[in-house]
Amino acid sequence: MAVLGLGRNQAQMIGDRIMSPNQFLAKTTLTKDIGLGKSSDIYARFADTISEPGMISTTGFELSYVHVNVAWESNPVGDIGSPWTFLGKGTSVMDAIRQIARSRHEVIADRQNYVVIRRSFDVPLLKSYQIKNGKEDSELTKWVNTIIPPGRTDLLRLNGNLVEEFLNIKLKESLSLAYGANAPSFTFAMDDKAKLAVAKVSVVGCWVYSELLDAYCALAGLHWEIEGKTLWLKAD
Repeated sequence: MAVLGLGRNQAQMIGDRIMSPNQFLAKTTLTKDIGLGKSSDIYARFADTISEPGMISTTGFELSYVHVNVAWESNPVGDIGSPWTFLGKGTSVMDAIRQIARSRHEVIADRQNYVVIRRSFDVPLLKSYQIKNGKEDSELTKWVNTIIPPGRTDLLRLNGNLVEEFLNIKLKESLSLAYGANAPSFTFAMDDKAKLAVAKVSVVGCWVYSELLDAYCALAGLHWEIEGKTLWLKAD
């Protein structure tokens, strides 16, 4: 068993090969035909489907499932488009994501460890959406590059208050696992405009904190920064 998408800009060692999570997904194929009905949550449904036993082939690798890390913006036009998207046996997981996006008149951006999907990319994506301000706590700077426990994270068009609550819970969980009772006190916060903006974004997969924030920023016109012991998501 393996989970892909485990580190910020870090390739994964699979057997004797080194590749990014998305490169691995390009070599992972469907073992059966799949039909997905139109839905605003179609990428989450695809992730559910390929996580079922026997749905994917990882030829040459002893893996039972993989995580698909996808972030996408709301697309009402795509939601009411073609009633079914059919994905044929032998299609790679990455090509299947591209096919779903085409059926919804969307485009994808390959970010190595995850995929960002929207209706168009008029402005090139940034490598990182973090703004450095010189006020960063050194320990929190390290923790933003760790995995959100315990595995797959699904945040489907949640309002900002719920996203804020979720990430605060996960930060405490991460720190408790590492430090126990001596865990430092870090906080995640969002300004009011950011809370409104994130409600149009959905994410699914196994995420690193910083990459999750970058995905939200890329889709909602935001940036993130660290001010002391607080991790902020703010509107530009």
